[in-house]
Amino acid sequence: MTERDSSITRRQLGRYLREAREAVGLTLADAADLMEWSRSSLQRIETGQNQKIRIRDLDGLIEIYGIESERAAGLRGLAQQAAEKSWWHEYGGVIPDNFSVYMGLESAARSLTTYRIRSHTAGNSGRGRQPQSAA
Repeated sequence: MTERDSSITRRQLGRYLREAREAVGLTLADAADLMEWSRSSLQRIETGQNQKIRIRDLDGLIEIYGIESERAAGLRGLAQQAAEKSWWHEYGGVIPDNFSVYMGLESAARSLTTYRIRSHTAGNSGRGRQPQSAA
């Protein structure tokens, strides 16, 4: 089990890479060409839709984007975390594919807040009703 969900980590990594690409003024197509990838391959990485990114591929992006060594080490750490499966992956046959993002958000949450709405209907013993005027 990982402390954070891999899909959240992949999305974080992708966002950081997209921001780095944009900071150096490269388009998605330009960066993909420099990596000898398709545009869709790089886009999947930047949106966190890939299953994992190889460290040597990440290093290529780090070099192209000119990312400093301290930040590069952090990105490598995210890539390693993203490759790990979360606790709920073993229930993959039960959880619909389009629901996995919600499982990931729940896994990454640090707290849970719930709210209850109070109903002001007739079944509420008259509490919350406006008094009727005498006519």
